[in-house]
Amino acid sequence: MSFWKFVRKDQKVFYSIIFTFLVLSFVFNIFGTGYGKQWFTGFQEDSAAIVEKTARCGGAVENYSGPLQAGTGVDYEHFIRTTSCVNKEYAPYVSQFGLQARVFAVYANGWVDPAVKIAKIALAIITAFILLVFIYRIDQLFGRKTAIITSLFVLISPWLVVYASNIYWVFPLMVLPFVLTFVVYSWFKKNDKLPILYSIIGLLFFIKFLNGYEHASTLIVSAFVPIVFYEMQNKKKRIVDLWKQAALILGVGIVALALAIFANIASLKNYAGSWSGAAEYVSGRVKERSASDKYNVYLMNGFEATSPEIYKMIDPIYDLDKLKTGDGNHIIYALVAVINYVTLPAITLPVVVKEPLATIVNSIAFITLLSILGLRSLRRSMAKQNVRGLSYAWGVALLGAVSWLVLMPGHTYPHAHLNAIVFYMPYLLLSFVIIGLSMDNYIKERHLNFKWKK
Repeated sequence: MSFWKFVRKDQKVFYSIIFTFLVLSFVFNIFGTGYGKQWFTGFQEDSAAIVEKTARCGGAVENYSGPLQAGTGVDYEHFIRTTSCVNKEYAPYVSQFGLQARVFAVYANGWVDPAVKIAKIALAIITAFILLVFIYRIDQLFGRKTAIITSLFVLISPWLVVYASNIYWVFPLMVLPFVLTFVVYSWFKKNDKLPILYSIIGLLFFIKFLNGYEHASTLIVSAFVPIVFYEMQNKKKRIVDLWKQAALILGVGIVALALAIFANIASLKNYAGSWSGAAEYVSGRVKERSASDKYNVYLMNGFEATSPEIYKMIDPIYDLDKLKTGDGNHIIYALVAVINYVTLPAITLPVVVKEPLATIVNSIAFITLLSILGLRSLRRSMAKQNVRGLSYAWGVALLGAVSWLVLMPGHTYPHAHLNAIVFYMPYLLLSFVIIGLSMDNYIKERHLNFKWKK
């Protein structure tokens, strides 16, 4: 990989170790992150089944080019193994064009079972490499100790571990626009080649949207976050001064999304019988995902399942069970959704802590609190290191994460176990950096510093 050309010989051992641990965590979950082995091995079997089924149909039916196939029941093993690829038996999955499944069907033809295993490992390795590049850049900007602490957090982040190898989500495409921009923006700007960078970002958006529209707003904002980071280092600049860059990122994002939707509609035309029918399929799904009313019940059941200890704490104060009818105040449901998300784990500490303290310490809310405290301490004590850009980038990244939760409540209410990933695109990644940098600064202030070889 060309990345190693930029790494000095005395750094290669360090980064080889980091990369090895990332791969082992993402492939084998060696640190035991999450809620247990079944949670890791069984994460989103239904979504992966959609890809696998399409691959099997590609091998069973000559010139098969129909939409993704989604089972109407929960018996995913039967759904995958049956040789039937007739659309009347399985409903079309209209939420995306399904590029990942179509590519998978080509190279897995006749070899689906081993191909699934290979694809999962390959995706995990690619994800590990992308995050390694991010950590390398953090090392360049903020030093070795900050890079190490950031790496440790990444290694025990449950959502990164399970998303890394999922053949439906194609997580590398969910984090690549941010990492790419974070690493190369300064070079493209210095060489007056930013239009090329924006074009590349637009292409990455398009490829991702062909694999699903989920988290679209967060993805688009993620590519803008590094621009905020670098530009806002200049104390004379205001965030509103970046409106041109924001407009360009938003513009390529909208174009990419529109082209992906067109491709999706075109792929559904034969099944729907007409262009208008296909468009109705897609627009119907968008309307469904942007409404929350029908998912209030799912929200309550999901909250009880994903954060049971927090649910038990709140229930005596406010009777949550009465909200399971779905007929409560919409503001209350929105508040419950917020609590649900911020109490989900950002990390899984490999220590035994009693509940509900364990849930609180591992939570997104707690990492956010540590980040706020870290930023305050850095602003107060770091004279040489400018953290202004980091503060603004962190804030914009948070807005990016929240944007999907606000725009698509019909998707976020019943899918907290899926949508927690928006906090890694890249809000929590920057939170890890802030915590690492503040810890490094604390060590220096207390004269506890020890040197790492650069």
